[in-house]
Formats: sequence, C-alpha cells, structure tokens
Amino acid sequence: MAIFTYKGKSAYIDDRLANELDTKVIPDVVEKDSDMVFCIDGGEGTGKSKLSDIICGYYAFKVLQVYKIDVDYSVDNVHLSPSKFRDGIINAKKNEVVVYDEAHKGMGSRRSLSEINNILNDLMMEMRQKNLF
Repeated sequence: MAIFTYKGKSAYIDDRLANELDTKVIPDVVEKDSDMVFCIDGGEGTGKSKLSDIICGYYAFKVLQVYKIDVDYSVDNVHLSPSKFRDGIINAKKNEVVVYDEAHKGMGSRRSLSEINNILNDLMMEMRQKNLF
C-alpha cells in the first residue's frame, strides 16, 4: 500500500494499481496525447465510488507532482446525471478528470438505444479531443 496526499487529504492506494497508473496510464494521457475511460463495476455499496475517488485523486496528485499540471480534481468533477456529465466534458480543460458516477442511470442496457445513451457515446468521443481522464 502506498499513501498519497492531494489537497490535504491522504489516501491509500494498492502498490500494483499505483504502478500501473504511474508507468502506463498517466504517461499515455499526458505524454502520448491519449484519453482514458475506466468502468468500475460492482454491487451496491461495494466501494465503486470510493475506488473511483482514489484513482482520480492519485491521477491528479501524480500529474501535479511529475508534470506540474494542476488538474484540480474535486467533488465538482463528479457528475450524477447525463446532462451534468455532458457539461463537465464540454467545460473540462485538457488532462482534466471527469467522473460519471451512477452511470447505470443513463447507460443501462435496457436503454442502450435511448437518446441519452447516444449522446453519452458521442461525448465519449469528444473526450478524445481533450485527453480527459
């Protein structure tokens, strides 16, 4: 376990996960002009949002530490509805974090052909233009 501190808040992250982020994910986003999308799946109350928060906080910490880029990750980067997620992507700066928490509400398989899902898929493509995480 590794401990990191971002904006006065300390958290633990698994060493293997930190290594993957450090050696593959973060350099791809920042150095290779890539984008990253993570899907975290699990049952209700299993810590999906917490894991997302740790990964995003670690990303922001490392990008600031290594590349001197402040991506300013906070609760303001977490969106709970398709429209807020859309606004978050549209207003995001290069390399910024955008989280769609509770995405099943807008992207559920029963609604896979819905207008919301099509809009969200288009937004995922737009994310590429900004190298969002």
